[in-house]
Amino acid sequence: MEKLSKQSKVSFYTFANKTDQPLLRAIKNVYNSVDKLVVVLNHKSLEYKQIKALDKENKIEIYNHRFRNYSQMRNFALSKIESGWVLILDSDETFSETFLKKIPHLVSSNEYSGYKVPRIHFYNTKYQTFDPFLHLRLYKKTPAIKYVGQVHEMLMNVKKVKKIVDPKMAINHYNSLSVMIKNNKKYHQMLLEYRKIANQYKDENLIKLSDFLIWCNQNIDNPLFFVHKKGLKKVQEEYQIRLKQILRGRKHYHRDIIKLNQLLSNNG
Repeated sequence: MEKLSKQSKVSFYTFANKTDQPLLRAIKNVYNSVDKLVVVLNHKSLEYKQIKALDKENKIEIYNHRFRNYSQMRNFALSKIESGWVLILDSDETFSETFLKKIPHLVSSNEYSGYKVPRIHFYNTKYQTFDPFLHLRLYKKTPAIKYVGQVHEMLMNVKKVKKIVDPKMAINHYNSLSVMIKNNKKYHQMLLEYRKIANQYKDENLIKLSDFLIWCNQNIDNPLFFVHKKGLKKVQEEYQIRLKQILRGRKHYHRDIIKLNQLLSNNG
């Protein structure tokens, strides 16, 4: 691995729940490209010995932590990282070799504090297709950054982000269509709870936000759009219109997300 300054050092984190895919593939993928790896588990993993055996350079830290929600798990992982840059993958993902080779160059730049990259869904299957969104997976660690949201969590306070559109710099997502459909339905039920609580509190901003998230779940986040692509362009255009309407300012959007989660927890 190319030698980096302290400010340019890169720490990687990932985590897994009982239902997630094995972590070893993701860890192997980035091991030689980072200075430190933080692995967070909420269960006794059979991979523990395999992960430790892989760690020839003694740079993997494994933590057991009870799962509450995705933001809380990610924020816990961030608390174990001190280096200048953070690199992340979910358990069912890897980075392309082209992206990994570019990391030293990306983190040596003073112009940007984060990078969004493409993602390929159903990688290496007949359904392989690009996600309509870019994903923030490399960013500077600062005291201000934190995740919000129980599911489809968002990272706040990354100041200047560069969008990388090169398809060779992608995340490979080894997801299953059947699992993705199942998770989409599960998330839909949670969003209906959001809407119910927003109605109870008669908060117009939260009602509008809930309606927007429900629309996204049934349209732009619907895995069948990734596969069939029928009407996808029209849906993407409508998404941009709806997003502009809902974004009264990024801070307010995140504030409403946090408020919804708090109300959901209070009523749980």
